[in-house]
Parts: sequence; structure tokens; C-alpha cells
Amino acid sequence: MSRYVNNSFNGVLFLLREPNSYGEKVIETDNEWISKVLNSEKTKNADKYRKAFSSLLNSIGYTDKTLFNCAFDNINPNGGKSGVGDEYGSLNKAKRALSIIDEIKPKYVFTCLDIYHAIKQYLIDSHIDYIESKDGIVYKRGRKNKIEFNYSNRKIELFQIYHPCLGWNIQNHH
Repeated sequence: MSRYVNNSFNGVLFLLREPNSYGEKVIETDNEWISKVLNSEKTKNADKYRKAFSSLLNSIGYTDKTLFNCAFDNINPNGGKSGVGDEYGSLNKAKRALSIIDEIKPKYVFTCLDIYHAIKQYLIDSHIDYIESKDGIVYKRGRKNKIEFNYSNRKIELFQIYHPCLGWNIQNHH
């Protein structure tokens, strides 16, 4: 699941850690896994991912019918195992995330806690103004934060999320 961007991109990027490829390198043109998820084919955890991605889209006013028009990428495209891989820990997460954001040009970014915090720290260190609020995603286990900032002449809303595979349900929608 390295990089997936549809020609009808709707401005939503799901930016995750790394594909669960058991350490096998996943080339950027290999969209087989995410294509299966988006096309409702059977693959490991596909239903959990589809449900989580659809709920996240609904939380910003999009329908799950637009899921196929979202972009998907991983900070570490080389892949991990069932947990976070060793290579992931040594990455400059903010630099990698922002290079993906520069390339894909999203309006909304949904990402895991550590990537969210790395980007927030980059904004602080770079003296880039941002607004952080608790107006993010509401899960059974609590509310996640959201950051709004301007980057490369675009407004971006960065949402902190639980990893989609964990299957925690979103409680309400904006």
C-alpha cells in the first residue's frame, strides 16, 4: 500500500506508518492491498479499514462513496511486520510526512499519533503558525485533536487518529 492517488482525488489523505508487508519492500506503484480494500475485495483486515476510513470521511462531511477518491500513503513504504518495524523508528517522520503532503497536496490529512506529534513539533520549530483544537475525531475512547495550518500556500487540517486497523468506533460526526 505504498502510494495511492486516484485521478479524481478529493483532497483527503490517509497517512499511515508502514504497510504490513512482513518486511518486504513495497514499491510505490504497488497499490494491490489498498485497491482490494477500496474495491471491497477480501484481504486481511479490509473490512476494519473500510469501516474506519468511511467513518473518518463521514466525520468531515464526505460520504463513503468518495473513499475511492482519497489518497493513501505510508511514512515508511518499505513495510513492517505485524507491529512497527525497526526502520520506522529512525525516520524523520515530519520531513517524510511533509514531502508526501507536498507531493499529494491534500486539504485533509488523517494520521497516527506519532506522525501528528512529529508534524506539530516541526511547525513549532519552524515558527509556522497553527491552531490546535479538540475539534477532532470523537471515538468511544475519547476525542482526538486537530491542527489547522497553512503550508505551501494551502490550508491543511491534520487529524490525529487511532490506527484504522484497531477498529475503535467513531462516535459522532461534524
